[in-house]
Amino acid sequence: KNPGSVTTDSGKEQEQGNCVLAVCRVGGTLELYSLPKCEKIWTADGFGEGVSVLAPVGSGAARENARFTNQAAAKIAATRRERGAGENAHIVPPPPEIVELRMDAFSTAHDRPLLTAIRGDGVVLAYRGFLCPPGVGGVPRKQTHAQLRFSRIEISVEGGGGELPAHASGKPLPEVLGGTRLTRFEGIGDRGGIKGIFVCGLTSALWLVARRSRVLALPMRGESSGNRAVSFSCFHNSNCHDGFILGTAAGGTRICQIPPKMHYEAKWPVRKLSLKCTPHHVQYLPDFKLYALSTSTLVRWKEPVVEEDDSHFQNLVNTRRAKAMAVGGVEEQFSLRLLNPGSLECAWQHVLDPGEHVQTVRNVQLRNTKSGALQSMLAVGTAWPGGEDTPCRGRILLFDVAWKMTYAATGQHSTSSGNTNQPEWQGRVACERDAKMACTALSGLEGHLVVAIGNKLVVHQWDGELLHPVAFFDTPLHTVTINVVKNFILLGDLQKGCLFLRWKDTGHEKLLVQLSKDFEHLDVLATEFLVDGNQLSMLCADTVGNAYSFSYDPKSTESWKGEKLLTKASFFVGSPVNRMVRFKIKPPKRQAGAPAPTPLELKATGNRHAVFHGTLDGSLGILVPTDKESFDTLQKLQDYLVTRTPQPCGLNSKSFRMPKTAEGRPTRQNAPNLFLDGDTLAVFEQVPWREQHAAAASAELTRDEALLHLRRLMERTAFL
Repeated sequence: KNPGSVTTDSGKEQEQGNCVLAVCRVGGTLELYSLPKCEKIWTADGFGEGVSVLAPVGSGAARENARFTNQAAAKIAATRRERGAGENAHIVPPPPEIVELRMDAFSTAHDRPLLTAIRGDGVVLAYRGFLCPPGVGGVPRKQTHAQLRFSRIEISVEGGGGELPAHASGKPLPEVLGGTRLTRFEGIGDRGGIKGIFVCGLTSALWLVARRSRVLALPMRGESSGNRAVSFSCFHNSNCHDGFILGTAAGGTRICQIPPKMHYEAKWPVRKLSLKCTPHHVQYLPDFKLYALSTSTLVRWKEPVVEEDDSHFQNLVNTRRAKAMAVGGVEEQFSLRLLNPGSLECAWQHVLDPGEHVQTVRNVQLRNTKSGALQSMLAVGTAWPGGEDTPCRGRILLFDVAWKMTYAATGQHSTSSGNTNQPEWQGRVACERDAKMACTALSGLEGHLVVAIGNKLVVHQWDGELLHPVAFFDTPLHTVTINVVKNFILLGDLQKGCLFLRWKDTGHEKLLVQLSKDFEHLDVLATEFLVDGNQLSMLCADTVGNAYSFSYDPKSTESWKGEKLLTKASFFVGSPVNRMVRFKIKPPKRQAGAPAPTPLELKATGNRHAVFHGTLDGSLGILVPTDKESFDTLQKLQDYLVTRTPQPCGLNSKSFRMPKTAEGRPTRQNAPNLFLDGDTLAVFEQVPWREQHAAAASAELTRDEALLHLRRLMERTAFL
């Protein structure tokens, strides 16, 4: 009478504290039994299919799931008939069976029932129980009990969907059937620890952390396939507080602890460091394995010393004094810190003059013209902002970073390797160069230092003591970013768009030559190069939140003999991008027994870079190049997912990703849609089994081939 209500066949409600047994039948039917009487209290179909909501048999939601399944089968048959599949067009392989299942609940972390299962193809299914009251979601109003349902939890991490099956028959793999892969854990870590389910086996290990009535899927990164975790157990003793033990595929054992003071409220674990000041810039120093961090704090106004004949600086001091007194007699003072990775402790600090703002921090490689040695240094550009009516000055600071041994007993420095000595990182101001305007951006350029000073781009060379200007270029208005690849320079102007330059150093002359620029003005916030084999593209992000891809093609008639940068693609990120960082991605893994790659393939895949970007609202993203074959295939799959799968709030993701124009700004020419939306493609692994086959058939693929394309795309972005 009341399908889905958790009652016995006699109609009596279950007492609190009774145990419930979850059973999955062959064919994907989920059944719940009340113990110890083993009375069936709940049944749902479609568990093996991976439907979005598990509803009891006979309910309106269950009939809706069956209707969607039949519609997906009809789509597959129609698509295959169009391509001449013949009489077997309607045959879709059944989903693999459920090989492991468990149901849990975690007090104070996730009180609702958490249903976790592993399918025969290695896919992890996670469902969260909820009660649907009468009159809502198809539940009859006359029903007296709320209806129990389970909602599928999204697991959108690389490797979270399991390995690809060796064949497309849908049968369980023998490797999946053996061994326990779902293990419950509690109390791992400090401050009460975390709770959840640990998934191990064929793919990289996965933590399903129950936190504040949510379930977060956190993968274990950096593990090789031969040393992956295949077993797990909690472990605690005096030497390993609240840790765990992992058994590896190579037959080894690892005793581990998770880092302390971690926060698990997002898709990535976060560690927060209390600085008691405002951070502005961070730069990693790979040669020293340190982080350079610029911060600011408020200090009391202190009258600076001004020379009598320096009227410009006197006007600047008067403006700063008026601003400081208007806010209680305080102004900002910036400082530069070196942080040790891991502990994030401050190893060294340099305090700048009050009122001097840090504009940019970069790690550069400078060649000493006297010795010819290439030296890694930390370069900082600063400015004294005073307003529109006051001239703004700046400085270039070069820091030399080195470590020394500190004798713990007497404080004397020594180079010996005794047990009482401790290494300390130290920074030294190697050079200070004053500038008449603000130093807003800088970068290394083939052993030189290129700096944006006001509306000029100046190239300096280093002689070990001083910086000497050797070339300059007049920029439009206000340069905010400088990016360098070999002798190519990309400039981003705050209002005039992008400029593409080339550095020429022939020995007897040093020149900065403009190759091309964007004639449609943009309010640029961030720029970066995108390297894909022998192709060099330029990325640009504006203040609205759009990302553009430009190319330099002097042979094209549309480029005006190369003077104009061609817009190849455009994409709306969703929030203004403030910083872009380029990194080299790993070449794709080759299957066992695959033929050796050709020299052209090695060149194309070995020199491929991606761009990691951060936005002003705190989100992170990756832009990665892909080959044309994969792009054409995945674009067909994306078009199907946009129109045939439910979208958040009924919105259209394709329309959302179209470039936006700020009010009062001119509209740019439409660029081709050559971007793939990773958020949309990630939906493919979350849709039911038959819907996956229908989506793959629309792209002229099988389900396994579609998953293979997605996994290859995920491998390129798995840089951690």
